[in-house]
Amino acid sequence: MALYKNTKIFRIHEPLMLPGIFQTEPYMRGVLKFWYEFLDAPWDMDETVSFRQSRAHVALDPSKRLAVVLYEEAIHARYTDQLGDHEQQLTHLLWIMRLPFVRLGIIPAGQPKFGVDAVGFWIHDSDCVIIATPSAELKVVRPQEIAQYERLFELLQESAVHGPEAKAIVLRAIERL
Repeated sequence: MALYKNTKIFRIHEPLMLPGIFQTEPYMRGVLKFWYEFLDAPWDMDETVSFRQSRAHVALDPSKRLAVVLYEEAIHARYTDQLGDHEQQLTHLLWIMRLPFVRLGIIPAGQPKFGVDAVGFWIHDSDCVIIATPSAELKVVRPQEIAQYERLFELLQESAVHGPEAKAIVLRAIERL
């Protein structure tokens, strides 16, 4: 939580799912359910969801800046069995996109992608990069490595559509449900 409180600028790339700070509760539970079962972890779903919601509240503070790049595939990826849950999530994403301190870019499906951008990463200010894997969370702190992720993030942003074009992608996804 301290990292989220101290971060002023989040730069987030998530290729196949919406960032946790943008997730509705049903979407979040759908994502977590798989990992609880896969890892045979103790079932503390309610506490985990509560913590993640608190962390999202901290990150979505108007004093912060968020730049996010997603693949269009992340918009279509469903993590719950209920279409209504996914529609609620996409409607919530549209609301998030209206926040003046959030810049969301979507890389359209079918557009060429970089071979190294299939892994999500979060840049917290220019202090560290966090990469989550199935078994661990990696924290990159060497300045030259952080600079590489910053450069990659810039390239991803250039490949993405923003504003009305990004909103249109989300609206089309809702229409297809």
